[in-house]
Amino acid sequence: MVSDTFIYSGKNVFELNGIPDFTLPAVKSKVKIPEPSRTTDPKIILSIFSQLDIAPWGDDNLSPTQARAKLLKVALAARAMKLRIRTHFGKGLLLYKEVLTTSEKIQKVPVLAHAEFEEFAKRSNLSITQARFCSDWEWYSNIFCEIILSEDAKKITRINRLPAEFCRWQKLNPINLKSEFVYFTADWTRINTPDDVQKIRALDWDNPIEDLRNYIKRGGKLRKFILPIKMEEMDAIYYDTPYWTSILDTYVPIALTIPKVKQALLKNQMVLKFHIKIPFNYWLTKYPNWNNPTDFPDEKKSKIINDTLDEMSKFLSDVENTGKSFISHYGTDPLTGKISDEWKIEPIDNNRMIKDGSYVVDAKAAKEEIISAIGVDNTLLGGLGGSETGSGSNKREAFNILQAELSMDRMITTKWFDYVKDYNNWDADLKIGYRNIDTSETLNENPTGSKETL
Repeated sequence: MVSDTFIYSGKNVFELNGIPDFTLPAVKSKVKIPEPSRTTDPKIILSIFSQLDIAPWGDDNLSPTQARAKLLKVALAARAMKLRIRTHFGKGLLLYKEVLTTSEKIQKVPVLAHAEFEEFAKRSNLSITQARFCSDWEWYSNIFCEIILSEDAKKITRINRLPAEFCRWQKLNPINLKSEFVYFTADWTRINTPDDVQKIRALDWDNPIEDLRNYIKRGGKLRKFILPIKMEEMDAIYYDTPYWTSILDTYVPIALTIPKVKQALLKNQMVLKFHIKIPFNYWLTKYPNWNNPTDFPDEKKSKIINDTLDEMSKFLSDVENTGKSFISHYGTDPLTGKISDEWKIEPIDNNRMIKDGSYVVDAKAAKEEIISAIGVDNTLLGGLGGSETGSGSNKREAFNILQAELSMDRMITTKWFDYVKDYNNWDADLKIGYRNIDTSETLNENPTGSKETL
């Protein structure tokens, strides 16, 4: 028996003797990350670098910008970075002193009144400046802290943060093996002369305050300097490398490819509701001259078929038709007694390629590697699912662990305070720290759910 096959998918689709073959086009697995546009001839930039002896950050001097652009394309990675920055900053800075209790334990006592520091903090817009230091450290593992001296050079009156992405070190002086200047510009692709780059005197990497005092003793007139805050891990001479950069050319492209594949599936795979099978004999029974091209030319047949499809689509899809019965006539084969020439309406399992979890495992694995490299437990993000994702105790412990792991990073991002305290002759036992959120107590012990700690 020959059957005509009709497929309803929101539009009328007619195919004789079978279902059309819809083939998914090939999807490229390599995601191209656009590089920052360049407006200056690279030869001019190289010439300026040579004149100023600038140490480029990466082969093309755009490594931090490119790394940030790549990572921000992964939504969960961006969220993880934001979480690290917020946890690093906590509830902000607080002055304190350490005292020894009668039980010989060290207790941190907040210093709530310090007029000189408060004036310094006000001039420096310290809360925002410190949050920016945290951001630069988490993103780039480099901080460029600018200090401003009073006219008489007796005090450091304020600090500024120069965005790490826009700063470059001068190459090492071959005599003392020190970088003596930092160069700053908001766009390293738009420099045409050395004057487009700001040049700022840098203090000694290891002994900045001694270097500053010696400079003032020699009658130096500058009052603005870069206070180096860096680790110089492993072979990093100029710029430390964040550990998360290891995923930029591995798991980030995978995480970016999966959504593109899904989009291609959604775009190119038809969404079908029902497969309607109408016996060919139906038309002959209803229209005896169906095969007569004079009475029923192809255009007329198509219109009749499409009108029938429209009626069926309304019957099957309208809310008012829910629960209705469909009645059709059928015939039996006189030889076998089996049913023949019957209508069939078969529901179609839509989007099997989308619903069966294809690529989900790959996407999840890539995201887990990414946030692991950033250093955030996935229970704090809730983006990967799993039976333990929503557990409050898991989240609390993961947050406490993250806070504890930040101790060395926090020491680095507040190192400027030790230098300023030394130069300004503040109390030697004065310290600064971040205020934490203590989530270790239960709600009946701590009704607000939080307690400040240092």
